[in-house]
Amino acid sequence: MKRVIGIFLLICFVFLAVACEQTAVVQKGNGDQTQNETNQPQDETEQPQDETEQPSYDGEPLRLSAQMFDNARIDLHGIEKIGLVEEDAYISDVAKRLNWKKTYIVSFQKDGTYEKIPFIFKKTDQNGETYEVTQEQIEGYPANLYVTSSFIFLQYRQYPKYSELLERFPKDEKFFQIGYKNFVIDRATGKIFSLNDMVESFDILSNNLLASGNEWSNGSKMYYYLRVENGTFTVTNLMPNQNIRVYNAIEDAFGNIYIYNDSISRKDGNLIYVTERILAGDDGYVYVFDKTVYAKPGEESSGRNLYTVKRYGRDGILQENWGEVETVVRFYTEENLEKGGYVSLFGNEIYVANADGNTRSEGCWCGTLTEGAANTYRADFHLFDMAQTFPLTPHIMVAQLFGGQIWYYDLSSKKILSHEGYLESFENQGMVLQRASLFLEGTMILARVEDVSGTTVYKIGIKTGANGLPTVTATLYEEVQQPENILISRPLS
Repeated sequence: MKRVIGIFLLICFVFLAVACEQTAVVQKGNGDQTQNETNQPQDETEQPQDETEQPSYDGEPLRLSAQMFDNARIDLHGIEKIGLVEEDAYISDVAKRLNWKKTYIVSFQKDGTYEKIPFIFKKTDQNGETYEVTQEQIEGYPANLYVTSSFIFLQYRQYPKYSELLERFPKDEKFFQIGYKNFVIDRATGKIFSLNDMVESFDILSNNLLASGNEWSNGSKMYYYLRVENGTFTVTNLMPNQNIRVYNAIEDAFGNIYIYNDSISRKDGNLIYVTERILAGDDGYVYVFDKTVYAKPGEESSGRNLYTVKRYGRDGILQENWGEVETVVRFYTEENLEKGGYVSLFGNEIYVANADGNTRSEGCWCGTLTEGAANTYRADFHLFDMAQTFPLTPHIMVAQLFGGQIWYYDLSSKKILSHEGYLESFENQGMVLQRASLFLEGTMILARVEDVSGTTVYKIGIKTGANGLPTVTATLYEEVQQPENILISRPLS
């Protein structure tokens, strides 16, 4: 009991020390908000591309708040990589004993060095002059950073990290609200906006799309669309009606947002509400699949040998037919490989590998495009049973068989049929590893091999073989080790 009380008093003492070290002034915020859309005005001026030295700020530290970066921006010109680093913050004996760390937002140079990024504030008087605030003059500590092609998401917390009492900072697309302040930086201008009071804890799904960590009473998540338009930053709740269940939301490569729900089918500008299951293709288009991706070769009489795939065009309108394509549509996510499987489309062929996690023959088949019906495929053969599959390209499949062997298959090569007419193999195929298990790390396909002496990880790659055909290799994977003080490093290009 005395130990517990001692730890509690130590934590209280640390928090008190932080408060004493950081005297601050409160800045008032601006702007009202609604549940559905929230607008924040933005200067329409583009981010300056000169290196004019800004006047320095000599006031008291800026207090951590939802409005702390109102009228602020950062200069992103010339920055190729951005991230977070930590440095010792031994501002007191207590901080030293606790190995206190302070974090900073930095730009990385090509030689591995980094510079702390200052914030440029615009005065609210008539002159509109700007001044520079260093990170040492800001209360609070950056805790997470994530980059998309449109925005940089930035998270702050009240206290620095001290390793004996707090966990390491998050390093992914998940942003929490309790104990944190969340902001977003428009990459086009460097202008900073607050996400507090607009979106609670959230996951970043794509360039402009967020999913709230909270759920409606019907069990569906809340999805938000972020955009900067005509000088205004807008956060749109894509389904404010809590009586409608939303299953998913997807952003295509052409600026359209698709909301898969149980009730509404209509198009409102670039917002497309659909009631059919949608999935994103690697080519940037959004595809429509039935709730099961099953087809049975030889079932001509019942029509169960046919399967139709639909696609939305660049204009967000469902296409009647769209000819030959070359893409992969993934049913799995890095967090949930069990749902597994993918569909590969190239030329006039379709390959369905472990559709919806079904590893048996009904979930593994290949077919060809039929004439007449728009993008309807006829199932020709079952593929062999596979425990796990991933695509290296639309043509090259990497599979973990149930015995643990890792094989590759060139789907564009000649098919070898058995005497009974079943697909037996491909002309270009081969074993990669004798016994391993496949997994993903980002976009990389890796294989883990267990042995008495320990675990070895291989990276699965593709190269051209001696016969001129593609072949798959497994090379020892050595993760690039960054200096321990670099928490996050993300490219802007």
